[in-house]
This record gives sequence, structure tokens and C-alpha cells, in this order.
Amino acid sequence: MHSSFNSSYFAQLHRYMQWQTDRIRQLEQKVDLLEKRLEALKQQRAITVEKIEYNFDQLKVEKLEGSMSIGLSPSGLGNQSVEELAVGGQVIHTNTSRSESYERIQNIVLTYLEADCPDELSELENKYSIRLDEDLREKIIADLQNQAGLRIEHYMDTLMKGPQHILTPDDEQEIARRVIEDIRAGVEQFVSHYKPEGKE
Repeated sequence: MHSSFNSSYFAQLHRYMQWQTDRIRQLEQKVDLLEKRLEALKQQRAITVEKIEYNFDQLKVEKLEGSMSIGLSPSGLGNQSVEELAVGGQVIHTNTSRSESYERIQNIVLTYLEADCPDELSELENKYSIRLDEDLREKIIADLQNQAGLRIEHYMDTLMKGPQHILTPDDEQEIARRVIEDIRAGVEQFVSHYKPEGKE
């Protein structure tokens, strides 16, 4: 009786150890595969984008769904000013005054969108005798907030005379004014052509 219990116990122990051994082998194979993939990624040559240009005639709202995020913009840096970034182990210096100018301009534009744009939407509703529901109004403003960064970048590139050029407070005000003008024109175009669902 005692010897059959021992042989049953040892058989179970043997099966369990065999299962553990197989599992360890599988995990080792996965780790090896992951290490090879990581090494292959390290060996890949980095892609360099030399210049991206955005050309816009005007800011306009055509379709209000989804979101778009292109690259790293100063708005992605949060509240901190970054003087140096490390890319591929090399330190690159950034124009912190540009980031700071961007942030100041963005604050002016976002303040306009939050404080003045809703009232201007109401005026346009009266002007064109239409009514926008609250959800649509919020989507319009959110869409404009998402697009504002590209317009700011566009006008900064237009006014700045090189990578180390510093914008004056007047330059910043001018850029904010132009972006807000584009927003007003885009919103008016959208509202003037808006047809509520079910009405053609």
C-alpha cells in the first residue's frame, strides 16, 4: 500500500516537473525571440524627415468627427520648457523662445475659443436663422482647438526669419489675431452652409 502511494506520488511529481521544464523552454524561446526582435529594431536605420510644409488657404470646419495628431508640437511639451532633447543618443538644442511664444499665442487663441467663440456662434445663428444644438457647438469648438496649433505653426514659420529668430510681443499678437481671423472665417463659412439633418 505504502509503495503504491509512493510510486503514484513520484509519477505525479515527475509529470509536474516535466510540465515545468516544458513551460520554461517555451518561455526561454519567447525571450530569445523578443531579444532578436529588439536587436533588429536597434539595427534599423532611423528615418529622417527633412522638411514638412503645411499650406492652408483658410481654416474651415467640414466634418466633425475623429481626431488628428501630427508629430510632436510644443503643445505636447506641457508646462515645461525643453532646452535639450536627446534623439538617438545625440543631444539637439531647441529654440525655447519659440516654444514659449507658441504657448503664449496658443493661450490667447484658446481663451478666445472658450470665452468669445460661443457668443459669436450665437450671433451667426441669428444672422443665418439657424439653430445649432449644444453638442454640435461643443464639437465645433473642440475641432477648432485641435486645428489651432497647425495655424499657429504656419504663421510662426511665416514670421520667423530663421530657427533662432525671436518673436516680439507684437509678432505674437499678430499671429494670434490672424489665427482668430481664420477661425472666424471658417466658422462663418460652416454656419452659412449648415443644413440641419432632415432639411435640405
